Amino acid sequence: MRRNNLTFGKEAMEESWEIENEYYYNQQWDKLIECCLLELKEEPEDDYLLWQLGDIYLQSGKYQKALEIGKYHYEIHPESPNAVKNLLSVLEKLGKPVEEFPWKGNPKILKIEDALDIVHKYILLKKGRKKKIHLLDLYSEPFRDKDLFLGFSIDRFEERIRSDRRFVVSIEGDVSLSSP
Repeated sequence: MRRNNLTFGKEAMEESWEIENEYYYNQQWDKLIECCLLELKEEPEDDYLLWQLGDIYLQSGKYQKALEIGKYHYEIHPESPNAVKNLLSVLEKLGKPVEEFPWKGNPKILKIEDALDIVHKYILLKKGRKKKIHLLDLYSEPFRDKDLFLGFSIDRFEERIRSDRRFVVSIEGDVSLSSP
């Protein structure tokens, strides 16, 4: 709920959501940041709001700000997948090795080479050599329920899977295994 409105309750929440949605789709990042900061004044440790602010900083290219909020978010919510994912994204954007970050509890961060091995096995065991699976599904399905974090973006994943000879990737993004 936006607290700078004069209306409160369900109506204000719906209005706030609509406004923030419009800002997002029009890439009005500064206005979105302002909304998040206002909400964080009321709930400074809210996991979702911290994730949202970090994500907006990432989307807007403000990587240092994203790193600052990501560190704060992770400090108070080290168990939050949202905090870990935002930190991984910003570290990648800044070109900083994820191994150098002072992680608590050692989250399982998967390197791209290991992820491609898992994807290869996943297609072989679950789908079969000739079955086509969309790239976006392969970025998530094989790692679901494994408590793993991907230490790379979807763009990097696509780039590497397209260059890996074990896979054939169509223009549309459908992936199958190459012939042995």
